[in-house]
Amino acid sequence: MPSKEIVKKKVVEKSVRLIEQKQVKCENAVFVEAFPSVGLIGSIVGNFLVDSFKLERVATIVSDYFPPVAIVRNSVPSHPVRIYGNDRILVFLSEFVPDPFLTKELSELILELAKTRKCSMIISPEGVVYNGSSEENHGIYGVGSTPKMRKLLEEHNITALRDGIISGISGMLLADGELNGIDVLCLLAESNPKIPDARAAIRIVHILDELLPDIEIDVAPLEAQAAMFEKMFKESVEKARTSLEKHEIDSFHTMYG
Repeated sequence: MPSKEIVKKKVVEKSVRLIEQKQVKCENAVFVEAFPSVGLIGSIVGNFLVDSFKLERVATIVSDYFPPVAIVRNSVPSHPVRIYGNDRILVFLSEFVPDPFLTKELSELILELAKTRKCSMIISPEGVVYNGSSEENHGIYGVGSTPKMRKLLEEHNITALRDGIISGISGMLLADGELNGIDVLCLLAESNPKIPDARAAIRIVHILDELLPDIEIDVAPLEAQAAMFEKMFKESVEKARTSLEKHEIDSFHTMYG
């Protein structure tokens, strides 16, 4: 955990910075916040969207408090938090859970971009621990920050989460979205917390395909490669954890740390 001195400094100075690498027109585009949670749902969905639409990296979010690692994708290294996109969809992607003291600032950055770039909505794919009470939609629940988003859930027969707590970046996006009238939709899939749950991620991708008629998503590749995705993400997390343990970094946590 950061010291009190670091937290005080953070109040004065921005701890995260956006570095834009390619200009894209994203008015009316959909923002997808794909940070990991239970079952690494966000990361799996985000990586699938990036691969499916062959999205280019358009920006990077950097911070001195992110883990000192490089993510290598198609032989190109990058920082842990990246933004991939085109004029229809932007994916905020990370395989790492940021330190809690950065959560507010990261969510504010996403909301500010959504507001200034006039995106249509922000979607957060999340995992929730499976409780054995799966209903229709195979254990998919939703929370909307605005009446418009709650109506969207109703129109697509997605069970609204009545009571509960959503933490992390998704929780802050929902809370601040409600406060500021910004359309944020959180989709929660009942997931196995012990593995990267690609099968739960598939259920969210199916819902995204229904919610976004202007963006056609072919779910078949993810269905065919579910086992491979689970194995790949598990190995990635284990390698990252081993590397960080070697460097004696105690403040960094993954979902399996």
